[in-house]
Amino acid sequence: MSTDGADHDRDSIAAVYAQVGENYRAIDDLRLRLLALLPLATGAGILVLLGGHGVAAVVGVPVGVFGMIATVSLYFYELHGVEKCAHYIDRGVQLEDDLDVPGAFTNRPHQIFGVVSELLPAALIYPASFAGWLFLAIYHAGPAVRSLATIAIFIAGATASIVTIRVMEKTRPHRRAQLEREHSEAEDRTNP
Repeated sequence: MSTDGADHDRDSIAAVYAQVGENYRAIDDLRLRLLALLPLATGAGILVLLGGHGVAAVVGVPVGVFGMIATVSLYFYELHGVEKCAHYIDRGVQLEDDLDVPGAFTNRPHQIFGVVSELLPAALIYPASFAGWLFLAIYHAGPAVRSLATIAIFIAGATASIVTIRVMEKTRPHRRAQLEREHSEAEDRTNP
């Protein structure tokens, strides 16, 4: 009878593992689509508006500001997706350990050349898109101002993004432990 219980537990763990894998793939797929579509939408939008002739400030400024706001919003959504993916990866590793199988979560590659991670594209694409929309918003400021501001904002944005991602990665274990403590305390208050 204990064997049936162990088989049931293993089946339950395997079912949870399958769901964790599906959730991870869904979020990862959405993140990839956003990373692919954002530069295309930014480039197409700027190209259409400028159309080789320029754009009136009355159109370029609000559209550029809207594009910057949309880009920043999508970036924060990306950071949330990064956290969700990290959660599913950690959970997947735990479940693979419970199942005693070296699966896709345990054996996943982490970095290329010890430096480049899967997060590098996000750290570059979002600041580049933001800089593109800024370029449109300040189009009438003149070529030198426009170019210097766009380059400076891209470099500052990419740097800030890389730092943000590294801080998220380093503080993740502490933040997870804090959430677990809060969850445990809330459970204790509910079930005295």
